[in-house]
Amino acid sequence: MAIKSDMYVGFASALIFSGMMTFWYMYFQPTSSRVSSLRSVSNKGITLRTAARIRNSTIQQVTWIEKPTTPDFRLENKCTPKDLFKLGKPGFFENLPNEFLPGYKGPCFMIKKGDREVLRCLPHFYVIGVTKCGTTEMWAKLRLHPQVSVSGVVKESDWWSCKRTRSVPFSTYLDSRSANMVERFQQNDSLRNWLVTADGSPTTIYEFDNWRRFYGNNYDGPKCTAADVLFAAHPTAKLIVTIRDPVSRLYSHYCHFYNNKGSPQQFHEGVLAEIKIYKTCRTKLSARACSYARNDREFVPLHIGLYHVFIRDWLKVFPREQLHIHRLDSWKENCTKVYSEILKFLELDSLPVETLRNICSHEIANSGARRKEKVGPMMNETRQLLLDFYAEPNKELSKLLGDDRYMWK
Repeated sequence: MAIKSDMYVGFASALIFSGMMTFWYMYFQPTSSRVSSLRSVSNKGITLRTAARIRNSTIQQVTWIEKPTTPDFRLENKCTPKDLFKLGKPGFFENLPNEFLPGYKGPCFMIKKGDREVLRCLPHFYVIGVTKCGTTEMWAKLRLHPQVSVSGVVKESDWWSCKRTRSVPFSTYLDSRSANMVERFQQNDSLRNWLVTADGSPTTIYEFDNWRRFYGNNYDGPKCTAADVLFAAHPTAKLIVTIRDPVSRLYSHYCHFYNNKGSPQQFHEGVLAEIKIYKTCRTKLSARACSYARNDREFVPLHIGLYHVFIRDWLKVFPREQLHIHRLDSWKENCTKVYSEILKFLELDSLPVETLRNICSHEIANSGARRKEKVGPMMNETRQLLLDFYAEPNKELSKLLGDDRYMWK
């Protein structure tokens, strides 16, 4: 009996000791050692220093201990290394650097091209969306800043959202964004820590209509999105999101592409059909999955206005402070103020007030006013349909961003 008693005591002591060690590890171990272990995730022998954002129990412990003042949606991310690798082609992960080169303002590194290595840079910032919310005007005005080197660069690469999955190489994307800027570095070495390049693809935030090809018909939609891929390449990227009332956005989209053959009646019929398709989708899949679904009538992309779904997905990956989100209304009401705020966000040199005024006075690029005049005003019946459809999504967006102005009342 004494032997058994000693065994029970020993067993109990071991349990107590194990519990104490677990408690110490969870609550008293320095967070720096845990954070350092998250700096890289390896898969198939390829080290992804940036893929550390894939959520796991350690991240949850760190986040819980730090007690962020704003919700950390990154805990909701279901993307795993295996899921992420499905999207990284061709040559994407192979060309990611372990770290960017020092002495450059933007994220620059060396990549292999044939039998030699060349310097290439990722964009310092991305205007990721949304289509028909003033991104072309913003791009036109930001490129006037002396630090933004986009000469010869097409505003919309669409690489992160769709061309990447259509076998356009990562090296081709890097060439298109930074080859001209690298030539300027060679001519003047002092420009390295001053110039940056950019990407202005407004589809980046939402376009992933072929997600079933990678993840099947999951109830809640794609396991990983363009946000996960971009974070793997550039975890400190600066992201600009400009949005507007989704009702006016949708009609502007329609008038832009169908101003020569469209009509308010055709638009109305398209809206009716798309609302029906969306509601049918919701009987089988989640709101998130249906938001990423391909629409049958491309001239009425109803899903693009479900901003809260897409922004939340980006907040599952990037910290809130790396997204600059604003309304097109604010940009139009006070361009100089918003422009200055964006420069501060991008960590670019501030500009004199007079210079800001001159930039903001430039004629609006890609304005849809004339196209709307050709098509005619939206029918009141259509407007009410859309107001009802977007009412709940707008409410969700306002909660997400903590700002009632996104109700667009």
